Amino acid sequence: HYDNPKPVVAAIVEYEGEVLLARNAKWPPTWFALITGFLEANESPEEAIKREVMEEIGLDCEVMSLVGIYPFFRMNELIIAFHVK
Repeated sequence: HYDNPKPVVAAIVEYEGEVLLARNAKWPPTWFALITGFLEANESPEEAIKREVMEEIGLDCEVMSLVGIYPFFRMNELIIAFHVK
């Protein structure tokens, strides 16, 4: 058994000149986050982020660029962040 990090995609969603952030109803009212989600089998990171944006906020998007790849040690995840419009 290997404890490899799980790949996660994150979107910085640019919409009408602003950045959209998500909020979970269970979070405190001051907490917001990027759109995120896990990759599924046979899915590229670009496909995953487009799917997650559609699922979470109901918008089609275009991937503009890869922002970076960041370890999130506390959750044992590897975050692949994109700028999308």
